[in-house]
Amino acid sequence: MPMFGELFLSEILKKPVLDPTGDDVGLLRDVSIIKGETFPVISSIIVEKKKKHYIVPWPKINIFNKRVMSVNVSAGSVEAYESNEE
Repeated sequence: MPMFGELFLSEILKKPVLDPTGDDVGLLRDVSIIKGETFPVISSIIVEKKKKHYIVPWPKINIFNKRVMSVNVSAGSVEAYESNEE
């Protein structure tokens, strides 16, 4: 997915993430990155809904910008996420 211009994490945190039907998957909580050739690469996003966290792999992201974030999975089928932080 091509990305143009700058995008700051602070601009998109706590913004809604929608599924293909427009249902609310949750709010963007964080992004997971891995080392890339030149720049870090987003590997997944972490979404929060009702105080539970879910992970959506980057290939499942349909639209990702400061106005709209959409994923290619239904709101009810996102994978639960448990943080390794202590």
